[in-house]
Amino acid sequence: MKIKGVMNGKMRGSPIELNDKEKAVEAVKESISKEAPEGWVYYCDSVNVTSSAASSMGPRKDGKTLANNSYVASGDVVYRRLNAATDDLFPAKTQQFKVKFKDILDGFGMPDIEITEFKLEG
Repeated sequence: MKIKGVMNGKMRGSPIELNDKEKAVEAVKESISKEAPEGWVYYCDSVNVTSSAASSMGPRKDGKTLANNSYVASGDVVYRRLNAATDDLFPAKTQQFKVKFKDILDGFGMPDIEITEFKLEG
């Protein structure tokens, strides 16, 4: 579940969704942790999203406009690597990333993201 918080007042209990850049940061954090090979743990120190936009990879509503649930983002990520077996923590590494993701609903009907493509460069 990827939300900012929960609304009060008339909309009490409704989720407050993340904006495009915040969704991109969450997508990168999730992707970095999945990039780690067996016996390693990768985690983000910081993510700097330089561009975030609607993507043409998603379904189209009417053949001309893009669905608002598909995104592509790029930027820089600083992450650390931990060897779980020897408990060695390596210095932070900075790389550029490109991520494609889309909005989905999780099993409880709450907003979430699905990463369709992730690349580390440099």
